[in-house]
Amino acid sequence: MIDVRTIAGSEVDAFQVRLESAFGGDPEPEEMALWRPLVETERSHGAFDGTDMVGTAAVFTFDMTVPGGPAPCAGVTAVSVAPTHRRQGILTSMMRAQLDAVRDLGREAFASLWASEPAIYHRFGYGVASRRWNVTVPADDEKLLGAPSEGRVRMVTAEEARTLCAPVYDAVRADRTGMISRSDIRWDVRIADLPGYRHGASTVKHVVYERDGEVRGYAWYRTKGDWTDGRPNGQVRVKELAALDPDAHGGLWRFLLGVDLMRSVAWDNAPGDDAIIGRLRDPRGVKATITDGLHVRLIDVPRALTTRSYAGSGTVTLDVSDPWGYAGGRWTLDASPDGATCEPTSAEADLSMSVEELSAVYLGDTTLRSLYEAGRVDEHSAGAAERASALLAWPRAAWCPEIF
Repeated sequence: MIDVRTIAGSEVDAFQVRLESAFGGDPEPEEMALWRPLVETERSHGAFDGTDMVGTAAVFTFDMTVPGGPAPCAGVTAVSVAPTHRRQGILTSMMRAQLDAVRDLGREAFASLWASEPAIYHRFGYGVASRRWNVTVPADDEKLLGAPSEGRVRMVTAEEARTLCAPVYDAVRADRTGMISRSDIRWDVRIADLPGYRHGASTVKHVVYERDGEVRGYAWYRTKGDWTDGRPNGQVRVKELAALDPDAHGGLWRFLLGVDLMRSVAWDNAPGDDAIIGRLRDPRGVKATITDGLHVRLIDVPRALTTRSYAGSGTVTLDVSDPWGYAGGRWTLDASPDGATCEPTSAEADLSMSVEELSAVYLGDTTLRSLYEAGRVDEHSAGAAERASALLAWPRAAWCPEIF
């Protein structure tokens, strides 16, 4: 008999060991100490076979930017099942316990996660709400288009970076869907640079871009030295980059593309609409892959849809199926830039879909039109998919700079 319950404070280390084991590793003491304060025991579930912990699933409490501003989000993380206990329904039991707890707490109308295996989470109502763009740019700062930068790039310590970069991060977060709030503990984890995180590259370097004495952007990166046939062939690896305006964006990219002995800049998890492509005189050398990013799961449809903002105006009736019982129903959404209502209705539906599809379009990045064209949304009134897609879309790509 498998027992799923929240963990006690004395079980946090065992929770971390079980999680790391499932992902093929062993936690180092420094990593255990770093992550211990981040674990919220009252929101962390363990699956127990007798006294043995054989599964883990947790929630982080933070806000995520949705169209129009921040909203409470249940950040699902640390999901694992021991290899000895696979295909016994343990993951399903933990997901049920977790979503029940989120619903009962009532703080969040939706949950979000990064998937180690994306094919898993659609079973639990999660839809792909953003894209992860992995890009490698040939290093040549002299071939960038755009006006010369007006400010300067300055190297700072990790301690200075935390203080100087936090206001920039928060300002960018206010306007970028998918970004999450950072508590002091989360900043500790994000700024940390443990040896196991380096994968053969250098320690993290931190630079800020200043103009008129004000920090307007920053970049955190590593360098990986390499030589091929006696020639330098190193790589700059971006950990995080944020800029408040085009001048700061251009200044930071010019710096990164001009680091000595480096022949490319790689950014694993860049925003899908980052302007670097538009700055390149010759974009053909860029290598990019696009994969799934944030997965979102709506739990309270009316609250979720009235919490976010809308760039346009319109009314649409949605029939939403949810075999898990959280978000199912028929709802009429009446939205405009001035606000929105979402009420249960018995009127004929314009569109029908599962909660996975409605969740996928929540951040405004994945379009309802694309899901309709993929055969995942049914249209019952002519043109409803196009109208609803325009209503739910948002002009900027969703992006979360950290995998939680």
